[in-house]
Amino acid sequence: MELVTRTSPLTLGILSTLATAALFTYVAWSVDLFSWEVGFTQWVQGFTLGKAHFLRGWIFWMGIRGVAGAVMVLAFGALWLKRQRLEAISLGLISIPDLFIIWLRELIGRPRPTADLVDVLLGYGGAQGPGFPSGHALHVVLFYGFLIYLATLYISKRSLIRAIWALGTVYILVSGLWLVYDGRHWFTDVIGGYVYGGFYLLVLIAAYRWAGERVRRNEHLQLSRMLTRPLKRPAEYLLRLVG
Repeated sequence: MELVTRTSPLTLGILSTLATAALFTYVAWSVDLFSWEVGFTQWVQGFTLGKAHFLRGWIFWMGIRGVAGAVMVLAFGALWLKRQRLEAISLGLISIPDLFIIWLRELIGRPRPTADLVDVLLGYGGAQGPGFPSGHALHVVLFYGFLIYLATLYISKRSLIRAIWALGTVYILVSGLWLVYDGRHWFTDVIGGYVYGGFYLLVLIAAYRWAGERVRRNEHLQLSRMLTRPLKRPAEYLLRLVG
């Protein structure tokens, strides 16, 4: 009981999402496909878009790696030019789990939906490689989630923050639903991407807070002492830029 009271909500969130991600990973490793997922996908695909049919491809523009990378570079540059360099570097770190998830999918090897079971959309890069966890779902949670977090810190107008939260949440949820609608992923693949994205988002926020506290105390330059001599000088240069 004493341990729980001393543990911060952020730490509890990290531990709980990590445990959930481990559970989902074990299930995905053990089960290639749940029968109910085929029925759920067919039910979702039974809805017609009508005049909004163009959204079927457009809504995934952030999922295309080149576009997603360009948007991240633009956001990084905007934060860097505004001298919010710790925020820019933290945003750049999102590339690490984005790349790690590709290796994890190959390791788990869970198949994606196939055309003999459901409608599978081709084009826009197509569905590539194994399906669990969804890299698109992970990215939108991590990328937009961190931008929403920064907006909460730096925007004082409460009504604008609520609007950003609402739009970001809707986009994240709709993106996941559309992954199922397009036959790119099974439902559990999307939920797995959300869980992994939530875990990495909480870790990123914790690291950002930890680094920000040391910058405020002017203790960040001491971190270079833990590195070997060839890395110490470039690390000191980067740390000075952050400060």
